[in-house]
Amino acid sequence: MQLDERMKVTRDLIWQVNTYQDILEYLSYDLHDSASPISQNEGLFFVWHSLMGLQILALSKLIKDDGAFSLKKLINMGGAKVKGFDKSGLLEDFDYIHSEYQRHKLDSVRDQFIAHLDMSDDEIKTDIHMLCVAKNQVTSLYDRISLATGGEEYQHDERCVKGIRGLFDEIDEYEKIKAIIVAAQIKGLKQVNVSDFLAIKC
Repeated sequence: MQLDERMKVTRDLIWQVNTYQDILEYLSYDLHDSASPISQNEGLFFVWHSLMGLQILALSKLIKDDGAFSLKKLINMGGAKVKGFDKSGLLEDFDYIHSEYQRHKLDSVRDQFIAHLDMSDDEIKTDIHMLCVAKNQVTSLYDRISLATGGEEYQHDERCVKGIRGLFDEIDEYEKIKAIIVAAQIKGLKQVNVSDFLAIKC
């Protein structure tokens, strides 16, 4: 695989880890205040669990020392093909990220829980913040490699998480509308003020 092809594959993985992280953080934090928190919905928990697995797998591909799509291989390829490429400095940063990967035992989490889809195991407690740090580290390292090889920094957009957020916002609005109608029915009212519904959007 040529350097530009490997850069494209790596960029796709960088997109994955950024997008998975966006959605994981939304499901983990923002939905707690909504009408559909993951703690009360097995379907959402399954989605969260699956995304956690995909995030760990994507990070693993980038961070594993001997992985086919490891950032280390990309650095070595850049060092062999690009004049003035700071191979030693980039490898030093990669080694630090890899040591953090090992310290948090992501291999164990991936192999023992994610790969076997053991949904009942309460030990799946991978820290969302730690994954965010790892995401930022691999993205930053990719940016440096890309710039050193004549490419551009990764520009992330939040279209996926915005779409999901919009969906749950609509569900929340529906639940509020339904609550207003039910409350009116309980009171024996035959009509509801339009202003009650308009307040939902505020």
